[in-house]
Amino acid sequence: MGIKRRCVLVALMLALAYWTGACEQHHSEETPETAKPSAANAPAPGTVRTNPQDGLKYVWIPPGTFAMGCTSDEAECSDDEKPSHPVTITKGFWLGQTEVTVAAYKRFAGSKGAQMPDPPVFNEGWRKPDMPIVNVNWDDATAFCGWAGGRLPTEAEWEYAARAGSTEQRYGPIDAVAWYIDNSVQRTHDVAQKRANAWNLYDTLGNAFEWVQDWYGDSYYATSPGRDPRGSQSGQYRVIRGGSWYYGSGFAIASYRTGWDPASRDSNLGIRCAREVDIPAGAAEEHPRPQGSIKGDVSSSAVTRELAAKSRVNPKDGLKYVWIPPGSFQMGCSPGGTDCRAEEKPAHQVTITKGLWLGQTEVTVAAYKRFVGSKGARMPDAPVFNADWENPDMPMVEVTWDDATAFCGWAGGRLPTEAEWEYAARAGSTGQRYGPLEDVAWYLNNSGEATQEVAQLGANRFGLFDILGNVEEWVNDWYDENYYQISPHQDPPGAASGKFRVLRGASCLHDLKYVRASYRDGGAPAYKNDFVGFRCGGKLFKP
Repeated sequence: MGIKRRCVLVALMLALAYWTGACEQHHSEETPETAKPSAANAPAPGTVRTNPQDGLKYVWIPPGTFAMGCTSDEAECSDDEKPSHPVTITKGFWLGQTEVTVAAYKRFAGSKGAQMPDPPVFNEGWRKPDMPIVNVNWDDATAFCGWAGGRLPTEAEWEYAARAGSTEQRYGPIDAVAWYIDNSVQRTHDVAQKRANAWNLYDTLGNAFEWVQDWYGDSYYATSPGRDPRGSQSGQYRVIRGGSWYYGSGFAIASYRTGWDPASRDSNLGIRCAREVDIPAGAAEEHPRPQGSIKGDVSSSAVTRELAAKSRVNPKDGLKYVWIPPGSFQMGCSPGGTDCRAEEKPAHQVTITKGLWLGQTEVTVAAYKRFVGSKGARMPDAPVFNADWENPDMPMVEVTWDDATAFCGWAGGRLPTEAEWEYAARAGSTGQRYGPLEDVAWYLNNSGEATQEVAQLGANRFGLFDILGNVEEWVNDWYDENYYQISPHQDPPGAASGKFRVLRGASCLHDLKYVRASYRDGGAPAYKNDFVGFRCGGKLFKP
């Protein structure tokens, strides 16, 4: 090759290199709306930020590798979940902390001037904004996620996020993490009522099936790539994941997959969106929360956000306590309460003149073990549904009134009075309950006739869990069925003496008519069974 031709070629190559570099520089100048988190500035796993477009919270999912498909102990697996194979997700992404809610979908429909889909019978008129949106097809789901600045997750991204580092079928006991046929009462429930996984995601199992991006192939795992698999290139069905309120436990596992007609709308089918585009940090950012976090913690609703500053962990028993401010309320039978008994009447005005700390939950097995250990004593006999006190997060039961009093004294407090208990349970409500029964209480129809881990259902406005249902709770007072006729209006202490102590709140064995804020019962102080527990109160800390 001659010198002149070589010089021309070199010049062309230099020009091409300059042009390519300029193009790359031009394309790398991302706007805030299109910027993607880099490895250097990626948020911590589980960081939560609010997307201003749809108003939903999204969680940062870091890159990583996991075993996708049926793990060795998953006896319920189908053939299309096999073989298990290592998959690497090479880029982190944001994923909806919850399924898309009715409220978020209404934003979308309103911005497009479109109609909402037909509501299911259990959410007539779409009256419940915090339930997951259902009756949406794959195109609806794709359109919503695009409008929200994202897309549907791939099937691999979905399972990676759902597992959150776990190799088990589920990231916790099924009744603690999922709404499915045995506990759903034939409907979806408000999002984030069950326990979150290690990355702060709620309801990835159960409640509603979730559309993902991929075409469904029943033998796809035999040929799936090991990095960022995108699913089959084409097909008849799109993949749905996670199980739903209508299906059994075998569907509510991390590896379960099936295909569904993309045009189908069903009350089982919902959405969760992913985003590659960064969500700017700001006031809406939340720090990662520990595994096992559950909705209803006092920081989780606008009503109780202010109270979050007044919840503290007692180092003695390890439980969280909530500050209950002084105030007045109507004690006894709620207006229109047709199930009230004579001992709940007459309704009367009561003032609690001094605030108190009250256990956010019923005293747990773990907390009681601390107490017993410090005293060198033995645990009582365990109930059949918590053999050997295996589950530390269940409420402590099989305790007498004296046992409860001794524990609370050891923890630095006391049992609440009956008036303090009802005041705290109502939290400003004059109704029989502080929310829909299925959303706030474990009772005969949804408990499986066993207690459940504390704080799995919704909290009241003071941030208290399970104040209705799960277990009846000992309070300080002697029981007198006629006490309300003579009760003082300020800080009533209860009857001066009696044969029984007051029990409040009803239990997982009670019918719905007893699961009310005003319901009161009496038990001999030496009485104990599988469904009686307690929570402590008093001046444990300075307010």
